[in-house]
Amino acid sequence: MANKKNLLIVDDDIAHRTMLRILLDWQYEIFEADDGITAIEEVSKRHFDMILMDIRMPGVSGIEALEQISSLRPEIPILMMTAYFSDEIVDQAKNRGAFGCLGKPFDYEELRQTIQQAVVSAADLPDAV
Repeated sequence: MANKKNLLIVDDDIAHRTMLRILLDWQYEIFEADDGITAIEEVSKRHFDMILMDIRMPGVSGIEALEQISSLRPEIPILMMTAYFSDEIVDQAKNRGAFGCLGKPFDYEELRQTIQQAVVSAADLPDAV
């Protein structure tokens, strides 16, 4: 597929990042970060069309990274993921700018559709100033 979209996967669990890379790399150019700090650094260095980020990580949590990344690059849709899914967590993530939140383990088709919706919605936005 020509002109793949750049997708950043942020998760401290290498097995989960690997699984996501295997599932998604046929359609997206995959980049990885193992914590919130690295994710923020990556966003400051290159363009991403989408970020898929775990909520619970040591050091800088996914929610903290979400807030910082959203202030730097609000046009990037960030889809949060967590094994500790609850309405409170979903509300917290969305109130801080997340595109959405998926519970782990998630259905691949739901993941694929949500990522596609996020990338399409971001492409419809005017470029950031």
